[in-house]
Amino acid sequence: MRAVLPAGPASRPLSALNQPSIPQDNPGPNNLYGYAAQMSVASTVLRHMGLDLLPEWKLDGTPLLGTTGVRKARAIEGDAKLLWNSDSQGTVIIHKNDQIVANVPAYLQQWTNPQGMRQASDYVLELDDTPIAVRTRPVSKPFIIEQSR
Repeated sequence: MRAVLPAGPASRPLSALNQPSIPQDNPGPNNLYGYAAQMSVASTVLRHMGLDLLPEWKLDGTPLLGTTGVRKARAIEGDAKLLWNSDSQGTVIIHKNDQIVANVPAYLQQWTNPQGMRQASDYVLELDDTPIAVRTRPVSKPFIIEQSR
């Protein structure tokens, strides 16, 4: 039996399969981080089943069907920044712990939290009805194994 994908935008495969979106700040070995990851499986299956992806689910993988939303969402806690890849002219809705905290043009590809990122938080970046989650952790003090005398 052959699977049949729904017609329309949901049947278009994400270009991450053949056109990687490489994060310039951390491309990985041989640009590995530019390709789709296993985290995309759940959101892809849910979208294939015809379900709307909801921000409160905090899925951290980009679905491989339909609209792409932002790609390669990540945080730099020390700089209180969220980064993503996107060339969309749309607006990214940024949720922090289930509250909307900002609306940012997607093409800017970053947002700085004016309150900092001093504690663990769950962020969701939503673009074109596609939410992608990023969990931040507090910036820790350096771990000192032994002190110099």
